[in-house]
Amino acid sequence: GINAEYGGDDVVIWNKAIKELEHNTWFSAPWLFIECYMYRYLHEVFQTTSTLTYPAFDIFRDEKCKGLQDSLGNMSKIADLLSHISCPSVSEIEQFVKLSLWGNKTDLSLLKHFNLELADVQNTAVDKNN
Repeated sequence: GINAEYGGDDVVIWNKAIKELEHNTWFSAPWLFIECYMYRYLHEVFQTTSTLTYPAFDIFRDEKCKGLQDSLGNMSKIADLLSHISCPSVSEIEQFVKLSLWGNKTDLSLLKHFNLELADVQNTAVDKNN
């Protein structure tokens, strides 16, 4: 389980969910739960050690920061689009799915051999959905 000593508002929720799935393994528990738990557990590892500091450990930090900066304009466009929708139609849900795939293309942009410009990929996805 998650150690309450290292904090977080989510400790009780995580430990309850872990208890409910205690008879599962990494391979039989729901995939999304396992993936989220893995990242939550890694967060705890970083919180419990003085030798693994996140900024020093993350070798992709510079690329992630640049990607965030390059994405802010398009993220703002998407937020504006979503803020006007209270009950999405089927076509709007399809647009949301296409926009979520934009994130996959953004992840691919971190690959050294992937030569598309991040902003071009995002602009294409945003423009097609406006």
